[in-house]
Amino acid sequence: FQHMPHACSGWRNREMAKLQGATVVATASSHKLEAAQAAGADHILECDNHCKFASKVKDLFPNGVDVVYDSIGLKTADELLSCLKLRGACVLYGNSSGSPAVIFPTPTLAAGSWCM
Repeated sequence: FQHMPHACSGWRNREMAKLQGATVVATASSHKLEAAQAAGADHILECDNHCKFASKVKDLFPNGVDVVYDSIGLKTADELLSCLKLRGACVLYGNSSGSPAVIFPTPTLAAGSWCM
């Protein structure tokens, strides 16, 4: 299974994910790429100002990832949701860029069923 922590350079739960056999796809700003690599990520995607990484995730995993974790919020939540596979899970646990917009289930379900 695939875990995708956003802003991953200091992500502590990667070890647990790796112990469970997860492939970790991390996003990090350009000046934190080496830290994300040192943290044990299998794939690292650069994410600076515009945070457009969903197409890169889909290149790696055409069906999407199992779970994404996001502490950024407003700037990244929609992009992360588009990375999920069928019945994937999104864990929003912070909002350093502001609170994400309300997620309405109808448009997101049109792209495929995932757990909310």
